[in-house]
Amino acid sequence: MNAQYDDRKLIEGCLENDRNSQKLLYEKYSPAMLGHCMRFANIKDEAEDIMIEGFMNIFKSLESFRGDCSLAFWMKRVMTNTAISYYRRHAKHYNHYSIDEHAYFDPEDTTIYINEKQSKDELLQLIQEMPEKFRIVLNLKAFEGMKYDEIAQQLDIQNVTARTRFSKAKKWLEERLISNQEK
Repeated sequence: MNAQYDDRKLIEGCLENDRNSQKLLYEKYSPAMLGHCMRFANIKDEAEDIMIEGFMNIFKSLESFRGDCSLAFWMKRVMTNTAISYYRRHAKHYNHYSIDEHAYFDPEDTTIYINEKQSKDELLQLIQEMPEKFRIVLNLKAFEGMKYDEIAQQLDIQNVTARTRFSKAKKWLEERLISNQEK
């Protein structure tokens, strides 16, 4: 049996509220979805909260899945939107911007320099330690490929703020990667 056939069967079962199909879908995709959510969260418990809420959103909106992309890709988009909503609900000082957030930088440079010696776990840990307002923008831009205007709209911030936060996130991450490499 191929994976696409399995996914179609699981989707059909979930749409019929079959608890076994829902359980199987969760078991099949939860490890990947948790990994995806970990990039947005400070700690694993928070990532698990986002993932659980994301799966609830998936089950509620599964009938809107058209199959024009893989189920895993569609589920990651739902998880990303869930993480954004989670961030909005839990953000502190959300609409307060510091003056230094509007400093000049090159908005076209989205390169993040990562040394090949860094492990995925080290990188994930650093991303989780990053200040939340920078981490969210970094994830949306670098990992989700969103444009700055989309990020600004999703987070209800100005376009220049999204660009600046991405630039600061890159700088923050690169400084720590260099610092860790020197240890």
